[in-house]
Amino acid sequence: MKDRLFAFKSVGLVGVSLTFCLFLLMILVPSVRSGEIAKAQYMQYNQDKVIKTIDEQLVGINLEAVRKKEKLIIEKDIESIQKAIYDNKLTYTELTAFYLDRIRHLDKTDKGLNAIAAINPYAIKEAKKYDETKDFKHNNSLFGMPITVKDNILTKNITTTVGMEGLKNFIPQKDADVIKRLKRSNVIILGKANLSELANYVSPNMPNGYSSSIGQTINPYKPLELSPLGSSAGSAVSVTSNMGVASIATETTGSIISPSYINSVVGMKPPHHLVSGEGIFPLSPSLDTVGVIAKSVIDAKLVYNSIINNSSHKIKQLDRTALKGARIGFIKSDQSNAKKLKIVLQKLGARVEVVNFDYEGMDNIKLINSEFPQAVSEFSKKNSLPFKSLEELVTYNKKDLGKRAKFGQEHLETAIKTKNNPKFVKQQVKLAQKKLITLQKKYKLDALVSFNDEGVFLPAVAGYSEVTIPMGIDKESIPYGATFTSFKNDDAKIIDFAYALEQETKLRKAPTLAGIGK
Repeated sequence: MKDRLFAFKSVGLVGVSLTFCLFLLMILVPSVRSGEIAKAQYMQYNQDKVIKTIDEQLVGINLEAVRKKEKLIIEKDIESIQKAIYDNKLTYTELTAFYLDRIRHLDKTDKGLNAIAAINPYAIKEAKKYDETKDFKHNNSLFGMPITVKDNILTKNITTTVGMEGLKNFIPQKDADVIKRLKRSNVIILGKANLSELANYVSPNMPNGYSSSIGQTINPYKPLELSPLGSSAGSAVSVTSNMGVASIATETTGSIISPSYINSVVGMKPPHHLVSGEGIFPLSPSLDTVGVIAKSVIDAKLVYNSIINNSSHKIKQLDRTALKGARIGFIKSDQSNAKKLKIVLQKLGARVEVVNFDYEGMDNIKLINSEFPQAVSEFSKKNSLPFKSLEELVTYNKKDLGKRAKFGQEHLETAIKTKNNPKFVKQQVKLAQKKLITLQKKYKLDALVSFNDEGVFLPAVAGYSEVTIPMGIDKESIPYGATFTSFKNDDAKIIDFAYALEQETKLRKAPTLAGIGK
């Protein structure tokens, strides 16, 4: 749902203007936290299985030699890593082992990041196979690249928990469509990334990045002080901490954009229709969208091209001059750094028009509740889950709330009382699209841009694409970003805009990771 945490005390309503807060309080009350992320604790569950799966694969690997390859891997883009392999300075096995070793010591340890929920038991085996069959002739940039996957996406032979204690041992019999596409590109599914349980639709009191199956994912920039946001918390944290080249994530309303900006990475949410949702545990099928989190726009583009279901939308060359002459609608913000963003865009030749969103008539909660119960029932039966309905899940959780729903399950209890209303859902989607089209025509806009995640709501409901890029870290050590929003079928345009801004600014700052792990 509104898959994020607004940390009131420690970070002072991160990235949210007063106007936007009032809007959220009116229609998204269940998603706004009354607690502070500063009250969060290191909570790590079911770590032994992940550690065992890593340790078993690293037997016989010369880890000292692997660790010396760090300069070829850390903060390098996919093209640079592939070049190191082509030049025989690195192997796919060493690359995969490096990430597994890094997860073991940064993530699966006391006071670790806890971003990884499960590990592919065949990751090293697959990497060795790719070392034997290296193919640099067919320009497959993702060949042998280890990628993490959000834990609400079905993965054959790897547990898929959706963050639920009740699914901690559930191993799907088949891959989601997006995983099949990645495997056709010879990607190594490194493991699963933790998420805010059930895409953050369990309780308004549950911190972002928390799941009953794995525990609390930690933001590496300010551990326990700064929320990792969500619900794709583990995906964003794993990427920013260099525990995989990229991650596949999902978004209902902000779940890719929010954790991406707060972890100083690139988040790319395609148009709703462009990536198959088959095999994704649903929250709101009309909104749920599969996307990418990476360290750079060019890396995100490579993964994006491999997962979309329409080859005509593939992005070829990126244009770093794309903003020159572009008409950009700048969503009004009260944040001081937002003003700096506007100035940078103008320096790059963009014609910037300050605009306001019209939220009248929008009701995200009712929309989601209208779809959630039926979608869960259909998915559960189709994929042989241990519960067949949302009602069964609520009943199961009640038998041990401390373990299964530590922060309550108010969202679930509300949802099961709501009737399916497809007519209302369609009306909401059309209304959101109409509002954005009206804005586009009024100002003759090529795209919209917003500070952090302030503009995610309407595009999410409309099904339009978004891309966020890092814009640096403020004086309080909090990352912030710029988010471009497309209009219908203009996803290629905003990827160019994001690339142009990224190349001009290059403001991603990796976390120091001081004091994290061992």
